[in-house]
Order: sequence, then C-alpha cells, then structure tokens
Amino acid sequence: MKRQPTVYCSVLMAVLLFALCGCTFSGGADGKGTPKTLTLSPSSVELWVGETYRLRASASEEDEVLTWTSDDERVATVEDGLVTALSAGQAVVTVSCSYASESCEIAVLGAPAVQGETVTLSETAITLSVGAMYLLTATASDGSAVAWRTEDAGIATVEGGLVYAAGFGTTRIVAESPTAQAAYCTVTVTGTSRTVQVIPERAELTVGEEQALSAMTSDGSAVKWSSENSAVARVDGDGTVFAVGAGQTRIFATSRTAGSAYCTVTVTEAYRKVWGDEFDGTELSADWEYQEGIRDIYHGHDTQNWNWGNNELQYYTRDAVSLQDGALVITAKREAREGMEYTSARIATRDRRYFTYGYFEARMRLPLGNGMWPAFWMLPQPADFSSTRNKYGGWPASGEIDIMEARGRLPYNVGTTLHFGPATEGTWQSRYLSRDHSLSSSIAEWHTYGLEWTSDSMIFYIDRIAKHVIKSYEWFSRSAMDDPDAPFDTDFYILFDLAVGGNFDGGIGPEDSFTSASMAVDYVRVYQK
Repeated sequence: MKRQPTVYCSVLMAVLLFALCGCTFSGGADGKGTPKTLTLSPSSVELWVGETYRLRASASEEDEVLTWTSDDERVATVEDGLVTALSAGQAVVTVSCSYASESCEIAVLGAPAVQGETVTLSETAITLSVGAMYLLTATASDGSAVAWRTEDAGIATVEGGLVYAAGFGTTRIVAESPTAQAAYCTVTVTGTSRTVQVIPERAELTVGEEQALSAMTSDGSAVKWSSENSAVARVDGDGTVFAVGAGQTRIFATSRTAGSAYCTVTVTEAYRKVWGDEFDGTELSADWEYQEGIRDIYHGHDTQNWNWGNNELQYYTRDAVSLQDGALVITAKREAREGMEYTSARIATRDRRYFTYGYFEARMRLPLGNGMWPAFWMLPQPADFSSTRNKYGGWPASGEIDIMEARGRLPYNVGTTLHFGPATEGTWQSRYLSRDHSLSSSIAEWHTYGLEWTSDSMIFYIDRIAKHVIKSYEWFSRSAMDDPDAPFDTDFYILFDLAVGGNFDGGIGPEDSFTSASMAVDYVRVYQK
C-alpha cells in the first residue's frame, strides 16, 4: 500500500521531463517549431456598386492552396481575391488554407451607377516620396459631386484631391460619385526624395491685386498651376495669382514626377477712395474749418483748454494757411498776436468729413528747427454738431489718434501715438501707446504717413511700410469698460496743424534767430471697404 504513491510520482516526473526537453505537438507549426501563418490585407474595404477590388493574401507555406469565399454573394463575390461589389450591403470575404483562415469585411455603398456615367481622374498612377504631396483632380461625366477616399491611410491620405504620402507601399486613391462609375489612381510611395517648393508659402492680397509665385522642383521637372477656388483667386500658367473675391484658397504647383506644393492665399476686400483733398485750388474747400486763437471754442462752448491744452506758444490764424503749387502750406512765424509771440494754423474736417475705420494717408514735408511741432491726427466727432460732448465723454475717454507727430529738432524721427483712458479713474491723464520711428531721409523731404484703422487694430505706416501695430485689446475707455471696442468705434475727423513749442518736446521753443518755417501737405486721402 505504501508503494502506490511512489509509482504515481515517477510517472508525473517523466511527463515533466518530456516537456522540459522541448518536445512539441504538431498543429499550426512545422517540425522546427516555426508557426505557420496566413495574412490578408486589408481587413475592411468600402466599395460602390459595380466597383472591384483585389485583396492581398499570402501563406507562409508556398505550396498552400488558398480558397476564397463570400458569405453573401448577393452583395459581393470573390474570385482569386478579386472582389466585385454587386449591391448595397455588408459581406464577409474569407480566405482559407489547410491550417488557417482570415476575413475582410466588405461594405458596398450606394446604388448602381447610371449606365455610361463615369468619373475621370487627372492621373491613374503616381509615385511619391514619403512626405510629398500631389494634387489630383476629378470630374464626373454627369456633373455629380465627387468624394475622395484612400484604401490605406498608412500609405497615403487624401483630402479634397490632395494626396499626402504617409508611408512606404502601394495603395489606391478612389474618386467616387453616387451616380457615376468610380475611378482610382494607384499611388506608390518610395523613399526617393522628390519635392516641390512654392515661394512664398503664404500671400495676402486685396481684390484686384496680383502677385507672381515661383516654384522649384527637386528633379527640375515642370509644374502645372491650379487654384483650389477660382472665385477667390485664379492663377495663370506662369504662376501669377489674381485676387478675385474675399476669402482664402490654395494655389497649387504640381509636377508629374515630384508631387505638389501650395501657397495659401488670403484675399480681402479692396479699399476704395471715399474722400480726399489734393489741394489743387487757390483756397481751402468747404470740407475744412479754421480753428483760430489759443483755445478751442466749439459752437460757442468754451472748452477751457487754454493754449490748446499743451502750453503751446502760437496764436492760430487762417492767415497762416495757403495753397501753393498743389499743396497745403501752413507757416509758423515769429509774429505777435493777442499776447502770443508766434502765429501758425490749425485746420480740421470737424462737422464736415468724419469716418469710422479705413485707410488714411497724407504726403507731407515737415519743417526743421527747435520748437516746430507739425501733426497729422484725428479726434472724435460729436454726434450732435451743436455740442462739445463726445460719445464717451471728455478727453481722453473718447480717444485721440496721432498718425504723425514730429519734433523739428529731430530731422530723422517721427512719432505715432494712440491716446485713450483715462489712465486712472477720475483723472485727465491719458493712457497712451506711442512709438518713435527713424526715417531714411529728413522729415524735410516728402514722405507718406498712413493709418489703417479697423475694429481689430490700428496699423501706422511710413512710406506705406507698417511700422506700429496696436491691437484692439490694448485700448479702452473708462466711460465704457464693458465695451471692448470703445473708444475707437465711432466717427473721427482729421486735423493738420503746426504748433510752436508746447509739452510734446518738453517746452523747447524756437531759437532767437527763428523767423518762419512751413509744413506742406501734398494730399490727404481716405479709403474704406
């Protein structure tokens, strides 16, 4: 009785030793222990009715016979891996060999295509390097919409006909229509580097403008230009882009051997001239008023800003204004008037011409010398012409835009400034954003000074080059803290003046030898969309 456990343990030890010696049982492996495999690619396919697709299958045993079956031959049939879509629905195609089987899910979409209607592709086969792009175009003979898809996104993706080479291999890009026979392009992705570069990659135009693009291909091949949306911008055969309508599109350069690249083009509405003064007459037009004296008296209301609020040294008089050789000329003189030592002039379009948003530009030649303070600027227009009250209250709550200010003693420097606020509650001290700019030549030479004012920003220009950008989130009015657009969302009018001395340049006045100096304005123009 005591020997039975010994026999049982001996048998168990023998079984364990047999397993540890590496012995295996057959079933899915060869005599050396290598697993037998069967692969099928892809695992799922979408087809339109009438379309065919070849599945790829391979067995590790070369002499294995592969058997193909469909579980619903009303939807799709299969012969030697070639699937034919017969009617809308779902089917499972299975490939089998002696030791394994794999399946692919087939989804058949839509109704049978109209007899004779087809989709035509610009290319039926292309070769790309990894990372390259290529633009395909497709049209359906019946004018129906064409949708795009890829059979293997790991090799190539497609969006709106733009193919992107994602990985090595071969796949198909399908252009399909619910009412026309689909077409496809075979895409082979290799490691050979062939690329296209478009210069520039981004462009901003206004309606009616044009810009030349250039393209380079790594293999020296020629490119064909095309526009994604010709209602926004069209392109001719040499890469010249024409802005047609507001919006954004892509301009493509496509090579048959190197792929595609594009420039993103943004088109905005063009500005049109809405007002201007060329100063070609013999006297100022009715669009201007003369502001005279040493303070602003507006329709009988004394605003109390003596010496124009800046301790200026001049008395403003219309006698200091003239039109000469097609230009407005304002002349400051050493001339006693009403207790002041100097005379000059200040003119404005208040109550006559005022604007919200646009592009404002003047071409000007400015005086040199200590104490000279010429300016091209804007102030808010009161809604009621008989009132001094601005929309957001007194200065600076309603804002001030200084498109250009200069100090005559600094011949190569001008400033741009935006005033708003006040800086703190209950004060008259403005918050301001200001910047000084160096010119390529003296202020005594002709230069253009401009402002593009939109709801989003103020962009100051010198000689039509943007120099100073202020975004709308940077300004505010304490009279309307809940209004993010205040105070620069209402009408402003234009001013030109030539002040003498004042706070802007620390109270510096003219030299003892000063007799007179002039500023000239060739034109002022306003453009709006």
